[in-house]
Amino acid sequence: MNTSPKVGHLERSLVSLNPLRLAGMSRLMLAKIEKARIRHAELLEQLRDLEKQHAEAENSHLQHHFSQLIEHLRPQLQHAFDTIGPYIR
Repeated sequence: MNTSPKVGHLERSLVSLNPLRLAGMSRLMLAKIEKARIRHAELLEQLRDLEKQHAEAENSHLQHHFSQLIEHLRPQLQHAFDTIGPYIR
């Protein structure tokens, strides 16, 4: 799948999809999968940033705050992965 210029900064986090598994799908389903693929990459980037901030936090209150944000992201990341998982190379 082609990546639009808007998501070029996410290139390192975008998973590759298997074109054979996407063959014969409707445009609507392909769009849904691409949207989930981009969302998955965005969430991975957010998770990396939060984990870095958590590691660099100066006190336990900040660490707890970042831990909560990380835990909030995990179900969203899992949902996006569940959508694209069957189509990953």
